Order: sequence, then structure tokens, then C-alpha cells
Amino acid sequence: MEPTAAHSSVFTAAEVADIRERLEALVRAIPDLTPERRADLTLAASELMTNATEHGTGDDATVDVCVLDGAIILTVTNRCDTDVPPIECWTMPPVLQPRGRGLAIVKASADHVVVCQADGGVTISATFLLAEASGNHPPRTTLDGTTAATPAFACEMICDGARR
Repeated sequence: MEPTAAHSSVFTAAEVADIRERLEALVRAIPDLTPERRADLTLAASELMTNATEHGTGDDATVDVCVLDGAIILTVTNRCDTDVPPIECWTMPPVLQPRGRGLAIVKASADHVVVCQADGGVTISATFLLAEASGNHPPRTTLDGTTAATPAFACEMICDGARR
């Protein structure tokens, strides 16, 4: 199945704001996406791209966005030497802690998140379902991951891509 809209960019820390603006323009053109979901997607993209530049090697991070089968799939890949904590650990830190909210924001705003770590790199994919605009939004993923909103083939593609 071919995506109906797509964007792919290699980026550095200096380019995050510019790419975020391009992604905002892309998602504004998607008719079944509410303004709130656009904001969720843009914020998640910004958080994942910032994490990729801060925690990765900074020289080969990529962001991909595609609309596929009723969902927008946002994928950020980078080289890094640190492990990403399990998704169930992505919680908001104490209020006075100045950092550490990015992954919790992604988890709270996306319908499903997949993390693949392989060969010194990490790929995080966040899925945003388009059905929310029509009121047919399925339940979000639970903390134990029992409600999977991302089509299985998309998860396989994401993880296969991370291993290449």
C-alpha cells in the first residue's frame, strides 16, 4: 500500500525548527486531521527530533512522515550509544525537574508507539490515527501495550528499517 502523503528528511539540531515548519505544512493539508491532532503530531515530531540530536551522534538523524491506511506514521531514526527506556517507563518527571518530558509527551499524544533498537541506532515510530476526526477513534495504547493501534505490517516495516 502506497502512502498518500510523505515527507523524509535527514537533519541536524540546527534544522529541527525548519523541518518542524515543513511538517506542519504537510499535516495542514491532511483533511481528516483535527487542529488538536495536528498540534499533537507536530509536538511529537519536535520532541523526537530534538531527542535524536541531543542523544544521538547528531550527524545522520532522519524523520519520515507518511499517511498510510488511515494513520499518520511519524518515524525518527538516529545513531546513539544509549538505550531508550521501555515505553512503560515514559512518564512525566517531577514538576521542578527541568528536562525529561519528551518521550512522555510522545507517548501521551500518539495512538501507538514502537521502539526498535539495533546496531547502534534507535528508531521510534509514533502513529496518529485519522479516525479521531470522525469520532471513530479506537482506544489508545494502554501502558502494558495491549491495545495496538498501529497496523502490524507497519510495525514490521519500522523495525525492519531500523535493522538495515
